[in-house]
Amino acid sequence: MRSPLLTALALVIALPAAANQIVLYDRQNFSGRSLTVDRQQPNLAYQGFENRASSVYVLEGTWEFCTQPYFQGNCRVYSPGEYRSLGGQQNRISSVRPVRSGGGGGDGDGWSPGAAEAELYDGQNFQGRIGTLRGPTPNFEPLGLNDRVASLIIRRGTWEFCTDANYRNNCRVYSPGEYAQIWGGQDDKYSSARPVSGGWGSGGSSGGIPGGGWGGGSSGGAPRIRLFEYPNFGGRSIWLRDAIDNFEQINFNDKAESMIVEGGEWRLCSDANGQGNCQTFRPGQYPILPGGLRNSVSSAYRR
Repeated sequence: MRSPLLTALALVIALPAAANQIVLYDRQNFSGRSLTVDRQQPNLAYQGFENRASSVYVLEGTWEFCTQPYFQGNCRVYSPGEYRSLGGQQNRISSVRPVRSGGGGGDGDGWSPGAAEAELYDGQNFQGRIGTLRGPTPNFEPLGLNDRVASLIIRRGTWEFCTDANYRNNCRVYSPGEYAQIWGGQDDKYSSARPVSGGWGSGGSSGGIPGGGWGGGSSGGAPRIRLFEYPNFGGRSIWLRDAIDNFEQINFNDKAESMIVEGGEWRLCSDANGQGNCQTFRPGQYPILPGGLRNSVSSAYRR
């Protein structure tokens, strides 16, 4: 009987050469159904593998596994090796992606010097500027930034901020924009940050996922959005692929607080039938809807 390692290697040989590659298994000790991945997967539900991974071979590259779609939730980094059990992340993985393994210049993850910049503030609403990051920063402590970030502005690139040094523990991804508050219990908690590839609005590839197309502000891809009832993509959510004149019809009136636009341009309005305060959104992630629309969306239209 062929060993799991030989099976995994056979899968690699059968595929085109790739800089990063993993094989996920839905049982411990590399058994059961498997899924080979060679690029970022923001939502494993598209492959029918969400919350199923129990063991993994990391064959090439350094990978980040997260317990929620779109690289949210509890995220951990795995270097090449055999992982017969995923411990606390077992049967909880919802998204995976290759990431940088250390500092320095670009190494194939989509980041290069000069392509990323993040401004940090120790007060909400951009009060008390404390520093600017332009590259991977594995430990905020030497810079006097540890557990101080209360708001931030992403000038360039897509960034991952983590609550522990060396990009560990609870990590969140921020695309270009202004974040007047840090939600999700992470205010004054960040200890490391780095530019990452494949984020919303960063020009990353959609990885061949059906319904993708959130990179680079492009309106390509299958037009659809996902609305969430809490900030930072929490709580109940709904998918929209077509216009809705009145959210009362879908029991989601005045409930949306955050949103992910996966394709197309969408106009959201505070009143039914396209009336009231209306704003247009391109592909990207919106952890908090603008003040005039937060808990106020009543209709939505594809443009």
